[in-house]
Amino acid sequence: MAYWLVDHYIRSNMLTGLVCPRRRLYTLEKGMSSGGIALGAFLDIEGAFNNTTFDSISEAAESFGIDGSIVRWIRAMLESRVIISSIGMTEMSSSVTRGCPQGGVLSPLLWCLVLDGLLRILNEGGAYTQGYADDLAIVITGKFPNTVKELMQGALEQVDRWCSSHGLSVNPEKTEVVSFTNRRKADLAGLAL
Repeated sequence: MAYWLVDHYIRSNMLTGLVCPRRRLYTLEKGMSSGGIALGAFLDIEGAFNNTTFDSISEAAESFGIDGSIVRWIRAMLESRVIISSIGMTEMSSSVTRGCPQGGVLSPLLWCLVLDGLLRILNEGGAYTQGYADDLAIVITGKFPNTVKELMQGALEQVDRWCSSHGLSVNPEKTEVVSFTNRRKADLAGLAL
């Protein structure tokens, strides 16, 4: 099933594994050429696999044009999971209400379908983005520090809105913003997520 979905539906060239990582290096080098600046934000979507909503997964699959019967099958597989916990003679069960199965063959692909929507939004806004599992790299390039900073701030705000609308959040402790430049001074302080 996973191979079939990749062969028939994956369209994003922004997900690592589908594009050569050298493209990221080229983007950074291009941004620094002729005295320019490249600003990179490296983020971790907190609990991406565990917290992705079933609605987000279904909507993402539908946006790829995946046949409705397959989308319904995926959703039924996700919704029918039950967690059973036992201590001594006491046993308790609970239905799973969100997330992809731990170790599930389809889980990484389902997350990629969801993340693709964010990557497209950011790329349409002029950022170079690349995703790898629950990590996200955003690179903004330009000649003027204030413009690059404003564009990055806008991209970070888009990430925050997207995460909020999908029941997710960015892990601030695993987030780094790095400037790449040959300039002695480039005031890029003050970004917030």
